[in-house]
Amino acid sequence: MNNKYFTIQQAAEGIWGAISVPGSGSLGNAAIIDIGDLTVVVDTTNLPHSGALLRQTAEQLTNKPIKYVINTHFHGDHVNGNQEFMESDFISTVWTRDLLSEMGKVNIDLVQQNIQKLINSLHEVRSQEKNPHMLTEIGYDLSVQRALYDAIPSLRRVIPTITF
Repeated sequence: MNNKYFTIQQAAEGIWGAISVPGSGSLGNAAIIDIGDLTVVVDTTNLPHSGALLRQTAEQLTNKPIKYVINTHFHGDHVNGNQEFMESDFISTVWTRDLLSEMGKVNIDLVQQNIQKLINSLHEVRSQEKNPHMLTEIGYDLSVQRALYDAIPSLRRVIPTITF
């Protein structure tokens, strides 16, 4: 069940964590919960590709489709994989739903420009860094940003419809 984006760790009967592989681009961790008659996924990772693998993994582990996706907040590493769960119902706080709604459609050019600026900045920081641990972490950050840059054209924002 492990793949290039995350490793699966069982936390308890019917509960698994999808733990992001550093530098893979998935960035955020997720949870898969089998509550008997249905499956819940908490957060959908940073990329549509990793979200698709998360959905497939959840369906394999529980032998049922995902009924609910819970977005804990609006950051990309929690919602960018949402589009791969379109047959599920999305749940969030009102605040998260409103923020995602206000963001509107993904502005591909603007987001890619901002990510490219961040990549350039990370290259600059890396060129000055001497600490091997920090160099590794910067390398992970660069990998994540490159993966997100490449995924932006396929990214579609999904707004939760069930709120609390």
